[in-house]
Formats: sequence, C-alpha cells, structure tokens
Amino acid sequence: MSFKMLTWFFFSVACVMCLLSTNAFSQETKSTVRRTTTFRGDSYAYKLTDRDFADTPPWNQNEDEPPLSVGKAVKAARENLPRFVRNAESWKMRMVTLQSMGGEKWYYRIHFFCFGAVCREIEDRSFTAIVKMDGTIVEPKKVTIEQ
Repeated sequence: MSFKMLTWFFFSVACVMCLLSTNAFSQETKSTVRRTTTFRGDSYAYKLTDRDFADTPPWNQNEDEPPLSVGKAVKAARENLPRFVRNAESWKMRMVTLQSMGGEKWYYRIHFFCFGAVCREIEDRSFTAIVKMDGTIVEPKKVTIEQ
C-alpha cells in the first residue's frame, strides 16, 4: 500500500469516527429534557432522560388513544399537588400538554393555577406537574435559581 493510500485510509476512518461521535452526542442531548416551575419563590426542576421512560408504555401517535388517559394523568397530578403547594383544593387545572421524549415515549405536562381569595397573597400562582404514561409523576427537585 502506498503512503497516499494509507493516509487517505486513516483520514477516512477519522472522519467516520468523528461523525459517529457527533451523532451519539446529539442523540444524548436530545434525550434529556429540562423543565422548571416556580412557586412561592421556590423553584422546582425536572430533568427527564430516556432512562426515566424505559419502563413506561410507548404510544404510537397514529393509534387512537395514549396508554394513559388525560383524566387519569390529571388525577395523578392532582393527588400529588398537596405535596408541593398549600391549599391545593383552590388550584385548578389550567392546561394539559402532551409532549414527546422522542420516538414513542410521551408525557403530560399539567399546569395548575391558584384561583380565589386564598391565592391573592401568592406571587407565583402556577405549578406544573409532569406525568409519565405509566401514571407516575416525575419528582421535581427543589433548586435555587441565581438571579
């Protein structure tokens, strides 16, 4: 083999390895989703990874219904709401969003808003819960956000 052919071979291998590593990196970053929500000055962070969804049922969006109904997802979120906010009975569901982790793994983002007299003194009156397709919530972690 000539020197030119050897050089070309190693250059080609290096290019392929570079492309493969770039693709692996982009897939890894796509599989991590970060969300935050704030309530009463406390910020809660959600970090979602593919591993968190490994045991959840898939959903092909061409099928009729997701494996977990909206009603059951809201019920799971509402049952856990008192763990994070006071006067949870005054909090009303404002919006439900169905979001993809990529592929056939999905989750619900359920937004609550505090209405009524009990909520007037609360500065941050919204809270978001994330519910996986197996009906479990994603546990938020309390974090400090530097300003």
